[in-house]
Amino acid sequence: MEIQVELLGPSAKYGKNLKGGKLTIKDGSRLKDLIAELKLPAKYIKLIFVNGKIAPRDAFLSDGDTVVFFPPVSGG
Repeated sequence: MEIQVELLGPSAKYGKNLKGGKLTIKDGSRLKDLIAELKLPAKYIKLIFVNGKIAPRDAFLSDGDTVVFFPPVSGG
């Protein structure tokens, strides 16, 4: 199945396998499987949205999903 992935902030460098933001993954994959495939360190993930809604790491993905990883934000 094919999904759309957006990596924001410092996590963007982990999108080397993305072609136009798209990635083909195995049917039955969960967000945690996607994180492992991207080799995305936990320190770069604060929130994960799937199709515009916050999703837990054990959520299953479906063909055509859009996944956005938001990093922690700091400022002053």
